Amino acid sequence: MSPMTIGEREALVQDAATQISKLAIQAQLLEPDAKRDPRIKQELEALRSERAAAEAVLRELLQGARDEEQAAETEAASAEADRQHHLAEARRLGIERVEAAKAFDQAARQFALSLEGYHRLCQQQANELTAMGHRGAADAARPRAHRVTCALAYALRQVKVPAGAIDAPSVSPSHVRSLLDADPVPIT
Repeated sequence: MSPMTIGEREALVQDAATQISKLAIQAQLLEPDAKRDPRIKQELEALRSERAAAEAVLRELLQGARDEEQAAETEAASAEADRQHHLAEARRLGIERVEAAKAFDQAARQFALSLEGYHRLCQQQANELTAMGHRGAADAARPRAHRVTCALAYALRQVKVPAGAIDAPSVSPSHVRSLLDADPVPIT
């Protein structure tokens, strides 16, 4: 049978049940006379056959309804299992995300400490060179934010961080390099 709406199925079930009831009543009315009259007996057999066919249709309709209900329950259970799986995965990823955020915060703090140490050493070296009267070398030794930005862009590119993961200033590709490569060493 082709799929039908619940309303259509209910109407067909109601029609079949009504037909079965009518046929049963007609058969009851014919039974007493069927033993005496072969024509009535034949009519009674036809009614019984029609009733059996209507009962078969009713069984088929009811079985179809049960099958559709079971399929809907199975589909709902499958959808719920999928939802539960995705929920569990989202929770697991949430725990990993918290751990990644902690690790990032520690690395960011370490980055900040390293940057502060590098900046301080550049400034101290520039001060020493200035005190010696080497203005050009002192200028080259001063910390440059652009070098740090280029080095950060280099590190992000090395680990293939997706574009847009961090708001970083635009850096010319020709300037993207490690801080070690970008940092001039004024005195060795």
